[in-house]
Amino acid sequence: MKRSRVSGLSAWLQRALASQKFFYGIIAFLTLTAVWVAISSLYPMAFDEDFHVGIIKLYADVWSPFSFVQPDGPAPFGALETDPSYLFHYLMSFPYRLLAHFTTSETAIVIVLRFINIALFVAAVILYRKVLLRAKVSPAITNTILAVFVLIPVVPLLAGQINYDNLLMLIVAVVFLLAISIREKLVIKHELPAASTLWLVVLLLFTAVVKYAFLPIAVGVVFYLCYEIARALKKNDELPAAFLQNAKKFSWPLKLTFIVLLSVSLILCAQRYVGNIAKHHDLVPDCAIVLDEERCAAYSVWNRDNIYSQNKPDTEIRGPIGYTAIDWTWGMWQRLFYTLAGPTNDYATRRPLPIPSIMAIILIAFGAIFVLWFGRRILKEYPVFLLFLTVSVLYVAALWLQEYQMYVYTARPVAINGRYLIPLLPALGAIVAVAYVKFFRSIRRPQYSSIFAAVVLLLFLQGGSIVTYVVRSEPNWYWHDSFMQGANQNLQKLLKPVTIGS
Repeated sequence: MKRSRVSGLSAWLQRALASQKFFYGIIAFLTLTAVWVAISSLYPMAFDEDFHVGIIKLYADVWSPFSFVQPDGPAPFGALETDPSYLFHYLMSFPYRLLAHFTTSETAIVIVLRFINIALFVAAVILYRKVLLRAKVSPAITNTILAVFVLIPVVPLLAGQINYDNLLMLIVAVVFLLAISIREKLVIKHELPAASTLWLVVLLLFTAVVKYAFLPIAVGVVFYLCYEIARALKKNDELPAAFLQNAKKFSWPLKLTFIVLLSVSLILCAQRYVGNIAKHHDLVPDCAIVLDEERCAAYSVWNRDNIYSQNKPDTEIRGPIGYTAIDWTWGMWQRLFYTLAGPTNDYATRRPLPIPSIMAIILIAFGAIFVLWFGRRILKEYPVFLLFLTVSVLYVAALWLQEYQMYVYTARPVAINGRYLIPLLPALGAIVAVAYVKFFRSIRRPQYSSIFAAVVLLLFLQGGSIVTYVVRSEPNWYWHDSFMQGANQNLQKLLKPVTIGS
């Protein structure tokens, strides 16, 4: 009787987690919480929002990115003429121009631009669901992963503000979709689809000038697809000829579209990356190399690192293992689950709430063990996970290397931010979730997997999403003398008594 009740509860939860209604609820919840952040949080928010808006304003003065000129005097945004991460700012300058034509209210403009960023992030989550389903992940696991993802406290804070990571999140989902589509044709028909491949190339090139940190992701996708192409060539040595023949069948409008987009994207990449290498011998040259130290001192990030490097403490620099174990891993975890204010309030930080943050440690620790344990079986059943792993390993390795080099330069663990992992967390989460399902099946208790998922979601509500932000915040974190300032204080009074550790 007891076993039948557990099976009945498990079956009901399985249907609920797999349902479209549950996914619509996830999207509605994400939208509501991100909008709450957007309309209540004082500008600028912590994740460099004033930096992004400042550059958007500068690009609003030119019609072509090629005509952009570095402003004279102090450089609070760094060496913009050589910065390859600018396409988001250029694109966002157009709605900014339109808004500035109708209003002079900075608050109104900022909130509308935040809404655009929310739309980008929500669209990314919707597309990520398609990515995971195409990877053969079940609807129940997919929805559970996305529900946990939107409950990470930093996620709605990022979605609700102006930041190029929101566009990057959307593009990563589209890149995965295209890569999976190409892989399916290579595996099933031993063909390389011309249209999908060219769209992917165009997207990779354009995204390289949205954020240069995308480059390891692009390399991972290309590396993975080259592996699949090499496998397909063993079964069809006429694959290159078939690709060209397929491309020749494109309509003239489609051919012209690809010619224009490939040309523009190549020029944009060459202008920054090739130009930087030719002139400064670096993909992303240091601000002081392009300008000078006096002008770059106005750029807060550069100035901080420069001051740190000149005033290193006497403590010994940790090696890679010590840095990773003590500084990097802890920093990444903490800065996914903490909350903070913007520069107006001196970047006041508040520690994570205990339940979701500790749950994350437990889930990741056991999940890593299960992934290693069932790794071969998982990759055999979900071959697309190799794409996720390839991209993630290269991206995380590049991120870690850059941050470790900065640590050695400054003797301080700077620039460690868990939000840098957000574009890949749903993909990595899917691998871990499947490993948990494999574990429950291995102990002959598959019915407990859906119950476990429900318990995890309930525990994450104890501080998940904007709960940490609301219960840890102070009134001066919000728009002054606004309705939302009072609304947040009232919400705080409701949430604190029912939130453990608040």
